[in-house]
Amino acid sequence: MLAFVLLVGIAMALYPGGTWLDPLAPGHDFLRNFFCDLTAPKALNGQQNPGVVFARSGMMMLTLGLFPFWLLVTRLFAHARPRWANVVFVLGVLSTSAAMLVPLVSSQQYGILHPLLILVAGVPGLLAGGLAAAALAMTKSAPRMASMFALSTVLFVSVDGALYAAHVISGQAISSAWLPSLQKFAAMSLVAWMLATAVASDRRGSAPS
Repeated sequence: MLAFVLLVGIAMALYPGGTWLDPLAPGHDFLRNFFCDLTAPKALNGQQNPGVVFARSGMMMLTLGLFPFWLLVTRLFAHARPRWANVVFVLGVLSTSAAMLVPLVSSQQYGILHPLLILVAGVPGLLAGGLAAAALAMTKSAPRMASMFALSTVLFVSVDGALYAAHVISGQAISSAWLPSLQKFAAMSLVAWMLATAVASDRRGSAPS
């Protein structure tokens, strides 16, 4: 998580400018630029993007962190719902494996392949997240902080995913800042959920049996 925040932060600082709503906007706009804008070789204003390597590396760090995350989060409710835990883990790993390709396939270079990869990674990821959030909520021994961030992540991702799918299907240009803004809130909620899960797992591992 630290590597993700640091590398993406550097990429944001280096981003020349441009959003889908305003190609001439200076620099990076946290609520109007997508993460994928940072991973493209050229910024939306047409200039070369010097932060592309940092952005791709940062997004890869986030994705790699999801592999141990799915293992840790299922341990929080596996004793109460072992079948759910198995399904969540399989769906989470499938989603994460597909998500590893997303930062390498920018929409500017590969067109429709980029949103298709997002949807391929997003559907099993959302199912895994939804099942995990429900399992955490129904498990009395599950940490409340992890359960709370699980629910907020699923809500943000669901709304943003629905809007993004509608945008892809319509084929129209992005005309609202809601999509990139919700993406950032979903990402921040996911990072918080991952950190809360790691802390809870660490506490359980160090506690007397």
